[in-house]
Amino acid sequence: MKKIFSIILLFSLLPTSNLYSEIILLECNSQGIDVGRAFKIDTTNKIVDDKFPFQKSPNDKIVRTVSYTQKDNLSLNATFIEFDLNTLKGKMIKAEGINLKTSEVFLKMNRDESFDLIPRLKIVQDFSLNCKKNPQKYDQSKVNQVFNCIDKINNSIVKISVLKEIDKDNLIISVLFPDEDEIIYHGLNLANQIMMFDYHPTDKIVMYQTVYKDLNLGKYKYVLISMSIDAKSIKFLDENPSSITGYPKKDINNLKIDLKKESELSKFYRDLYLELGKRNIEYEKYELICD
Repeated sequence: MKKIFSIILLFSLLPTSNLYSEIILLECNSQGIDVGRAFKIDTTNKIVDDKFPFQKSPNDKIVRTVSYTQKDNLSLNATFIEFDLNTLKGKMIKAEGINLKTSEVFLKMNRDESFDLIPRLKIVQDFSLNCKKNPQKYDQSKVNQVFNCIDKINNSIVKISVLKEIDKDNLIISVLFPDEDEIIYHGLNLANQIMMFDYHPTDKIVMYQTVYKDLNLGKYKYVLISMSIDAKSIKFLDENPSSITGYPKKDINNLKIDLKKESELSKFYRDLYLELGKRNIEYEKYELICD
């Protein structure tokens, strides 16, 4: 087990079009830790990750966006993201306490001025990001990709296969470890990356798995992180099992997918890792280079 003072945080890298190029991929790090997720910034349609509209900003080189999650019937939590397209620096702020009873809040949200709300909110996390452009063409399609990830110590291979595309954001992925049964997962489809989560009730741990392109190496990396979780998280995961994970591979064409549930589970897992990143934690990490 290892002690870490900052958890690996995976965010989306967004492409951009404007004076730069229609799609820009940014490889980012926070405090020296790679951020493996991709942000897609579409400056023509002024939307981030095909979902989140631009917020108003000081100039067209500053891209801002925000996403919301319901805290309760009267308030929201929010994630604010900003990139400077000149300096390739950015920040991400997670905040709580957007009061839906306040008319000024609705006015700011409707005018795409949500960043003005930050000073009055409770800041949960605040990350500075340093980024670089990924010159590769943005391509979300990963169906039929196979990653053979080499474990030199044990002289074995971990095989990760993209079996099926549910939609442009969601995949069915298989992972095969030596001398183990092949396991099917729900996977998130991100730029130059796939991401999976799993829960092991017997050991009371969650597992995060990702395959992403390391631009410095020019190769893909497979990373598995296992972490202990608290009783509240265990209860939630016991009550909300995945409809995909563990399903027999031979029957995936007959699989009835509850995509809403899978998306909620993925969000829970990702929020869990961000929450754990706020304090010193112990975790086990397994990292391989893939062909």
